[in-house]
Amino acid sequence: MTLAASDASGAPIVPVPGHVEWTSSAPTIASVSPSGDVTGNAAGLALVTATHQPSGRQAGVLVRVSACSVEAIYVSSSVPSMPWPVIHRLGIESEDQRYSPGDEGEPRGVALDAQGRILWTDRRFDRVSRVDGADGSGRLDFGSSGSGVGQFRAPDAMAVDGQGRLYVSDVGNRRIVRFNDMQGTNWTELPTGLSAMYGVWVDDRDRVYVSDWQLGEVRRYAGMSDANPETHSGLNRPMGICTDASGRIYVCEYGANAVVRFDDMDGSGLMRYAPAGSLALERPYDITVGPDGRLYITVVLGIGVVSVADMAGNGREEFSTGMYRPCCLFVR
Repeated sequence: MTLAASDASGAPIVPVPGHVEWTSSAPTIASVSPSGDVTGNAAGLALVTATHQPSGRQAGVLVRVSACSVEAIYVSSSVPSMPWPVIHRLGIESEDQRYSPGDEGEPRGVALDAQGRILWTDRRFDRVSRVDGADGSGRLDFGSSGSGVGQFRAPDAMAVDGQGRLYVSDVGNRRIVRFNDMQGTNWTELPTGLSAMYGVWVDDRDRVYVSDWQLGEVRRYAGMSDANPETHSGLNRPMGICTDASGRIYVCEYGANAVVRFDDMDGSGLMRYAPAGSLALERPYDITVGPDGRLYITVVLGIGVVSVADMAGNGREEFSTGMYRPCCLFVR
C-alpha cells in the first residue's frame, strides 16, 4: 500500500518546498520505500513516519501486518426474528463487506462453492440460499419447510466436500442431508437421531463428522450409509467441528469456553486451548483450519473471530466483526 503524507486534520504535511523522508520503526515487520510504499515482511506492528525536510514536521501511522495469509473470513450472524441478519466478509487485506439478505431470516452455516459463491442455511425459513458475492447478486433459494426431499426443519451447520457437494445438519428432522447443487440433485439422507447437531464437517475421505450439543458427543460416519458411527463423548456443549491436514479433530466446547483437539475418535492426544482473562474464548461457536494452516474460531461474546497458529495460542490475532452474536464461518 502507499501512504499519503498528511497531518491529523488531513492537510498535506508539505506546505513549503522540500521533501519527505519515510522511516519505519520496525523495517523487519514493515519496510517503507522513499516514495511511501509499505511492504509487510512479518507479523507485528510498526510505526511508519513521514518527516518533512527541512521543517521537521512529522506524521505517522501504525501499521499492523497480519500473520494470516487468507483472502477473507466469511461469518454469519443473526438475531432471531430481527431484521438485521448478515453475512460478513471480513477481509484480511481488503475492505470488509456485509451482505444482508433483506429479510428476517436466521443465517447459520456458511460456505463458499468452487465458483466463490456464498451459501448459507436459514433456520427460520428452512432453506439454503446462495448469492454470487457480497453485493447480493444472483440470489437463489432452495428448500421449504417439511421432512421430505428438498425440505428442512431448522437447518444449521453446513459443509462442502471435495466434489462440491453440500452437507447440511437438518436439525429438526434429525438427519444430515447431502445434495449436489441448488436444485437438490442426488439428495441423500443420513439419519442420526440427534436433536442438537450444531456442527458438521466432511474430511478428504468423505467421512462425516457431527457434533451434538445436547449429548456432548461427536460422531464420525464412514459415509452417508453408515449406521454404526464412531463416537467420542464427554464434551461440554460441542459446537463447531473440523479436521486438519493430519486428520486431527478440533471441536469448540461452547460450555467450557475452550477448543479441544484430539488425534482420533478414541480421544488420544487430547489438547485444550482455553485462555483466561481478557483472552478468554467466551462461547466459541465454530472453528475451521484455514488454507494457511491457522485455526479460526468465532467467539459469540465480545471478540468476533480469533486466529491462532497452534493449540498453545501462539501468533494469536483477533478480528472484530462488528457483529452481534457471530455464528459460523468459512475461511478462504
